[in-house]
Amino acid sequence: LIAILAIGWWVGYLILVRLFDLHMQPKPGGTQRSDNWAGMAGLLVALVGWMWREQDRVGLLLSRYGFIGGGIGFSVGDFINKPDKIRWEPIYQFEFLRGFDHWKWTEQGFGLIMGAIVSLGVLHLLKSSLEPTKEEAASGGFMTTNEFSVIGLLGVTLWWNFYHNPGTYFEHGRIAKDTLFGMKAPDWLFLFGFLYLGLLIHLMLRNRRADLPFLPSSWQGRGQLLFLFYLWVTVVAVVSKSWPLMSHGALFVHGSFCITALACTWIVLTQPAAPTDASRNIGPVQDREWRSSPLRLTIGATGCIVLLLVLTMATMSMQEGPGDGFRYRFGPNADHLREINQP
Repeated sequence: LIAILAIGWWVGYLILVRLFDLHMQPKPGGTQRSDNWAGMAGLLVALVGWMWREQDRVGLLLSRYGFIGGGIGFSVGDFINKPDKIRWEPIYQFEFLRGFDHWKWTEQGFGLIMGAIVSLGVLHLLKSSLEPTKEEAASGGFMTTNEFSVIGLLGVTLWWNFYHNPGTYFEHGRIAKDTLFGMKAPDWLFLFGFLYLGLLIHLMLRNRRADLPFLPSSWQGRGQLLFLFYLWVTVVAVVSKSWPLMSHGALFVHGSFCITALACTWIVLTQPAAPTDASRNIGPVQDREWRSSPLRLTIGATGCIVLLLVLTMATMSMQEGPGDGFRYRFGPNADHLREINQP
């Protein structure tokens, strides 16, 4: 599966970026944005194709919830950013509403809405009691998918969240620029990250031989521990990165992150133990029970179209013509093409 997803990423990138010359970039003179979006589109197609081939109807069911939730979440989240971006008078006339990092609320709103809609699909699975899948046995030097996920979440992703912080501190003079044994502070942090990753792999190998005492015995408990550790390390990384630029607006927005994280912690830790009665299981992921009904698909598609029209009309009613900072990302008038064609 990992190899298929990697191939899908490259196919998506080569077709959308290299063949069709579609780029995700800011206006001329700005910093070039990554075109990783094209690879992720190819990866998503590869994942759905793999689930279709394997007749993984549970995965396809959750994918449909994700498609609908992602579309609604991004549309509503981006709409939240519009009043401040175009300086809409009913909002912008109040000075205490200026200076907020509304883009952070856009991202948080997107994740909140998409997560809520995907959770509806998960509730569907919980009510119907999906038959547990058997994790493949670890052999030789290969990792199981659970181990691969732990390395990705607790190793690579967490390190990446902290990776940009020292650069921000250097830029604003909040970190010493002296060296120790010829290495600057960011270089030492990079080295510490590799040591941490090595420790994580060592613990994973030890856990293969015998369960480590600090790990909960149930999969529910392990999932809760993994989620909370990842959640709070990410929150600390994001908030600490912004300390050098912490205005009143940024402080308010990052405070909302902490409040949301506290709410998530309460929800996760207060969940009752999952039932273990095997008689309630319906069947494997290939069971036809997991197909979406035509009525649900119709309601979801219709709701997305109506919401898109409402948000479009509401956005256009706030402004006349393009606002400051708006840019053409695609097409013959794309900003990066105009920059190239300038004499």
